[in-house]
Amino acid sequence: MRFYYLLLCFFLCQIQLWGQDDPRYFSGMVVNELDTPLVGAVVYWAGTTNAATTDGEGWFTLERPDTVQAHQLVIQYLGYEESAVEILPDEERLRLIINSSALELVDITVTANEAGTPERIHTFYAQNVEVLGQGELGRAACCNLGESFENVATVNIMSTDAVTGAREIEMLGLRGTYTQMMLENRPMFNRLGRIFGLDYLPGTFIEQISLSKGASSVKNGPQSIAGQINTELIKPYTAPLLFVNFYANNFGRFELNTQWNYRLTETWSAGLLVHGDWLGTTRDDNGDNFADLPQKRQLNAIGRLFFKPKKWHVEWSLQGILDEREGGQIAPSQTPEGPQRYAVNNAVQRLGTFGKVGFLGFDKRHQSLALIYDLHTHQHQGQFGSRHYWGSQQRLYLNPMYQMAPGAEDLLTVGLTYEWVQLQEGFDQLYLGRQEQWRSAYAQYSRTIALNTSTPISLTILAGLRADWLVYEQENRVYPVPRLNLSLRVGENWIFRGSAGRGVRLPTLLAESVRFLASDRQVHLPDAQQSLTEDALNYGLNMVWNYRMTNAHNGILSIDAYRTDFNRQILVDVCSDPSGTRMDLIPLDGVSYSNSLLVALTQYFFYEQWELRLAYKYTDAQATMGGVLQRVPFQPEHRGLVHLAWHTRKKNWSASVTLNVVGPQRLPPMSFRSDVPRYYLVGSSPSFATLNAHVVKHFGDQWEVYLGGENLTNYLQPQPIVGAAQPFAPFSFFDASLVYGPTATRRIYVGFKYRLQGKKRFETELNCGS
Repeated sequence: MRFYYLLLCFFLCQIQLWGQDDPRYFSGMVVNELDTPLVGAVVYWAGTTNAATTDGEGWFTLERPDTVQAHQLVIQYLGYEESAVEILPDEERLRLIINSSALELVDITVTANEAGTPERIHTFYAQNVEVLGQGELGRAACCNLGESFENVATVNIMSTDAVTGAREIEMLGLRGTYTQMMLENRPMFNRLGRIFGLDYLPGTFIEQISLSKGASSVKNGPQSIAGQINTELIKPYTAPLLFVNFYANNFGRFELNTQWNYRLTETWSAGLLVHGDWLGTTRDDNGDNFADLPQKRQLNAIGRLFFKPKKWHVEWSLQGILDEREGGQIAPSQTPEGPQRYAVNNAVQRLGTFGKVGFLGFDKRHQSLALIYDLHTHQHQGQFGSRHYWGSQQRLYLNPMYQMAPGAEDLLTVGLTYEWVQLQEGFDQLYLGRQEQWRSAYAQYSRTIALNTSTPISLTILAGLRADWLVYEQENRVYPVPRLNLSLRVGENWIFRGSAGRGVRLPTLLAESVRFLASDRQVHLPDAQQSLTEDALNYGLNMVWNYRMTNAHNGILSIDAYRTDFNRQILVDVCSDPSGTRMDLIPLDGVSYSNSLLVALTQYFFYEQWELRLAYKYTDAQATMGGVLQRVPFQPEHRGLVHLAWHTRKKNWSASVTLNVVGPQRLPPMSFRSDVPRYYLVGSSPSFATLNAHVVKHFGDQWEVYLGGENLTNYLQPQPIVGAAQPFAPFSFFDASLVYGPTATRRIYVGFKYRLQGKKRFETELNCGS
């Protein structure tokens, strides 16, 4: 009842007001030809130092030099030539559309199309941020968020086991649980949502994805240790009136994604995003009598309502998810009790509302007041053979914040956070339940200092501090969370960054260990009175060189080096028990760390319309388990990526191909078994490579048809399930969790996308040269 009472009170508090613009300021939105906001574009008045960068929706606000004369506005963005356009005194809000050779102005709203790669390694931020726009997402089927990282090296994705279809990301050498997942700058799909959360944001719903590495902003919570991944959804005021996407593959998987977006008035717009996913066939290509992928039925819908007068920005969204998966053994096996089938079934129901309310009508520049909120309930029922898993979660999240600019080159943000979570989960005879509350206050300050104006050289400082008061059954404590990001920009092409910060999180033990539930392992939990809070320090360095060989040939060389040291950690230990039949969730007693090195080179148009991306990642992740410092299992020490992209001059054809090379991984010992592949006996997986390809034919601005393939090398992990023949045998041992690579053969897919832009949204247009 408390959850629904909070829901009712929250809706009664929503207030929407009107306002007017201040003529001393000019606001704009920078977009590409596809109407996609360009994040991190540098905008300034010619002949002045008054500059700004566009935010996550492409918006910026600049104080005018005066209100009586026209002035040249200069726009810089990586992959484009510098553009300038005249802004008249009576023009207050404009949409600025960038293409490869010109800048187009349209009244009232804002969006853009990349000339180079849509993956941006920004030199404008103090943080180490990469942005994946719709151009990058369009280079693969991108059926959901989990399939959006196939062409990038920063984030790696892998299957957790051979039966559930669940996947997990890896970043900076750490499991995805140490990366804070966010949806439009609010924590989302953490805790119970971790199990299948990567499937709950369809790719066609996504406008862009921002990857922040290492110590990130303190504004979004203390849980980020390896970094933050923020996903921005399609906005109804910029998206097509109608969008339809159909996908089908040779496994019998079908998807239908639709969008309806409509601008009701000049200030009101609404959208409805609907996703349907169906897989009704069963495949067993490795012949182990277990389905390679579970049958799946998912219905996912998001309704959105936006109110954007001149001084206010109000968003409200409602999402509902129904997800059912049925997998496991295909034909029953014989047991003394008769035929029995090892079923692996999961059902999720989720309902939530989220959004923001912002007031932008203050007199001073960069001054705003906002409230970000999220309220949801999540239910999960799972079956793993004769054992059952269940989870229940209710959550309320409120984040009011105030932003101001004390001086010309600095920005201050202060805010409060309240998070209430009622969490329960159980497995077999185990039960875990808690009510946690986070009461937090934070402040973040940034300042840019010009060290040399002739070169130019500038230093940006981003310093933040949180105080998080965590209360639950085992703990009542305040955690200070400091974070610091420094960036030194030398000229237009070089940037050097350093970051350091603390991260604190409370793990959801069973949900984050779901891969090991599909086994006969006995689960051993920490002492009931033991604090579960994890505490770590992350620090790193980053260097970016934006080089230009000719006007049409440029590229990026990026080098990242990060280290994470854990002070407190709950380890999933499946290596210390010689019998290999236990999973121990134990507090860290010793050292645990991760070192990560990433070198990435992207060359735009290295040959006509070709783009090349090369990357190498080295990871050294070790933890003390059983009193011995040892490598963390399922973590490759070496990874490599080669990505080629191509399009015709008229951009009516495009294609991409990606090769991922994965080095050996440490595996839990399985020496007590004699009927397993050699890699189990030696405790290390072999290296393997996967190849993905994607081809698109564009028919004007409305239609596109695509064909692609995943795992075209057709690599399959030999015998991914131990004991698959007799999963219920009393003296056997069943384990579907020891997965290091693909468990399904090559997939060939086809699909189409249709866009109907609808009526013209802007009254006047102005074309001008760059």
